[in-house]
Amino acid sequence: MHNTTLTLHSPTGKILTLSHREFILLRELAQSPNTPVSAKQIIEAWGENWINFEKNRLELLLSRLRTKIKNISDDSLKPIRAIRHQGYHLMIPVQVHN
Repeated sequence: MHNTTLTLHSPTGKILTLSHREFILLRELAQSPNTPVSAKQIIEAWGENWINFEKNRLELLLSRLRTKIKNISDDSLKPIRAIRHQGYHLMIPVQVHN
């Protein structure tokens, strides 16, 4: 379990504080801007076993991340969109540097 928090700075100077899992989730989405990222890809990026993972935990984390992004964004668009049976797509431009 990672207790580290990471911060991202928006071009407007606003700061987004993320948990380790939220950071990995955002990084995975940002690395595939034109294709949906599957739940399996996200869960495996966390180092979790896909078969035993509860999808509701992913949905809860996605909901919290959407809210955090909306709180620092001037854009009214939904920042992360679920695409039925395909995964998730990042709807805003994000650059994540390791």
